[in-house]
Amino acid sequence: MVKEYTREEDRMLSELHEIFKHIDNDIYMKFPEEIREFIENYEGKYVFKYDNDKRLNDQDILPMTKAFITYIYYPVADEEAKKIIKKTCVDYEMKIKSSIKSGDELFEKREKTNAEDDKAELITVEKETLLKRIINQIKSLFLRKDK
Repeated sequence: MVKEYTREEDRMLSELHEIFKHIDNDIYMKFPEEIREFIENYEGKYVFKYDNDKRLNDQDILPMTKAFITYIYYPVADEEAKKIIKKTCVDYEMKIKSSIKSGDELFEKREKTNAEDDKAELITVEKETLLKRIINQIKSLFLRKDK
């Protein structure tokens, strides 16, 4: 059975295929063999061009691709590289938490504004279904005959 990949998965695997061609061989050979073989043999639809003038971190690649590279590189990285990865992850986590807090503050401001504006009232409108309208029409016919 052939596995179908989503567009995002295809892009990630294609990016990895191209990036693996540019990784230092000593590091590359430390990656698990089954991952190396899978990526080397992957021929996706997405075309990614590695820019030799940019560092890996500056390439226009998916966050998922960066995460996968980090995942397979971390176990084979030296201690200095591991410290850099940890610091980057912590910084990224703090950035996410900060953006979540600022989003929460927007909602709090919105709730305060709505609480101050209690003059508006909600009006419920019952929408009559087709079946209910037919039943009401039939009832009205019987009510007319009785009169």
